[in-house]
Amino acid sequence: VKPSIGRAVVPKLKPLAKSTLFSGYAKTPNAFSVRSRISTNPQAPRNTALFRAVTDETLPVNPAAVVVGGGPAGLATAIMLANRGWDVKLLEQKENVSYEISKAYLYLIDARGQKFTNKYGLTEGLMLRGVNSLNYTIARVFPDKRGMVESVPPSLSPDRKASYWIPRHELLKLFSEKAESYANIEMIYGSELRSIDRVGDKVRVRAGKFEKAREFYPDLIVGADGLNSEVRKVCSQWSSDPTSFDPVQMASPSTGLQYKMIKLPPKFPLGRGEKVKYSEGTQAYAIYSNVKDSKRRGKLGLLPVAQEDAPRTANVIQKDDHMVWKLNDGGEVLEWLEENFPHIPVRDIVSEEEADAFAKEREGRFPAPQYSPRCQVSCGDGVRGTCVLVGDSLHAFPPDLGQGVNAALEDICDLEDAFSIESGGAAGDSPDIIKNAATRYEEIRAPEAKSLVQIMQVGWPYQYGQDRFREKFWMINFVLRTFILNKILPFLFNPAAVIMLQDSRLRYSEVWRRAQQTTRRLIACLAASSIFLYLRLVSGVL
Repeated sequence: VKPSIGRAVVPKLKPLAKSTLFSGYAKTPNAFSVRSRISTNPQAPRNTALFRAVTDETLPVNPAAVVVGGGPAGLATAIMLANRGWDVKLLEQKENVSYEISKAYLYLIDARGQKFTNKYGLTEGLMLRGVNSLNYTIARVFPDKRGMVESVPPSLSPDRKASYWIPRHELLKLFSEKAESYANIEMIYGSELRSIDRVGDKVRVRAGKFEKAREFYPDLIVGADGLNSEVRKVCSQWSSDPTSFDPVQMASPSTGLQYKMIKLPPKFPLGRGEKVKYSEGTQAYAIYSNVKDSKRRGKLGLLPVAQEDAPRTANVIQKDDHMVWKLNDGGEVLEWLEENFPHIPVRDIVSEEEADAFAKEREGRFPAPQYSPRCQVSCGDGVRGTCVLVGDSLHAFPPDLGQGVNAALEDICDLEDAFSIESGGAAGDSPDIIKNAATRYEEIRAPEAKSLVQIMQVGWPYQYGQDRFREKFWMINFVLRTFILNKILPFLFNPAAVIMLQDSRLRYSEVWRRAQQTTRRLIACLAASSIFLYLRLVSGVL
């Protein structure tokens, strides 16, 4: 008997059943980087069908899901579904989980995201690989006589719980290791989505490299494939109202800002001279420039990492007309760095190779805050299949408030709750349960996605220094709401939205409702004050 990827094969016996989940395997086993194994973890759910003698026919597993996208949202969805007994195929077009300088940013996993990590036993790993937000300092490194000034980040909410800074690749490793503990998850790397179409009463997903593509026939397709989601496009085609899946974009002062990251060594010098201090992994840094011209001035931002010997990445975030995006090679990058940061031994920190990589790396761009009004669709009458959206395919925005990954993990928690409600706790998710759960998920999550995007418009959009004048007005509004009105009349005025977000008990829709309520009351107070002053003025004249 010829072996095939991911299937147990023994001499011919009478098959238990034939599943329609997948067929058409690649002829060459090495066509994909496939990681799938039988778990030795006693807590991992096991499908008994996987342990019975079968033929080279496909193993009978029901229900079945294809998750498109192997980022945090996709991995979390795969873990959740596998925990419910689903057979899950996770498709990721990249070859493996590894460090990428273009995506070497950090996530701040707050109490919202920890709802997921707590449930699946991942919070301990998060604590080991991350830095506690209540236990780190910020160092501001100035080019003048102020030198380096250290401070503790203010805790603006007394109820704030610990969050954890963790590099993206470390979070992916954490989730991948958990996914690999499930026998009923197959993670297929190097597998690009080719098509999703209807074949008879089933939905077919094709993924892979041209003639080596594999076919799957799932009950559920989960789009965790990001801002330009291909799954969302399919949902639009199958919807009775195709425009209901068109992302609704909103304005934000941080939309369109461009960013790159430059790799720095661990424990690099933060100044010159004999008494120079060296960077520490668990400390955040803001390195300020000596240049006055806003189109040449730079700033380096570094977030804390738990891995002391790991390289650091410095964020460079500027408008699209900034000269840093016009640097052509490593030599020009080093000159720009030396001009901006003469107080730092640039050439001892940044190699020509790293500087050249920075120049050639394509800059990223902050997207406009946007959401899809719909987040699920049935694949058609009489067709067995449903599509749902999670993560950036449902809502995307700039990283102003660090809610991207947390909102995605909350999506998965809400999807799981929808399944639990519809199934009534019974084992197995039937096609009817799947469709009803998807509908319930949309009822729960669509308003949250919209509210979150609205919060992003006003949350903290001027933190990048792109408009110093408007930043001051934003700060006045922040202080007025948070430290004056809310302290004097807490029953009438709520603090700023960025503060309310720290309370994970508040849904995004509730945060936005309270923020709007405070805005209306502020407007009413200003209007009443204006009328009062006008009447006083008129009465004085008369």
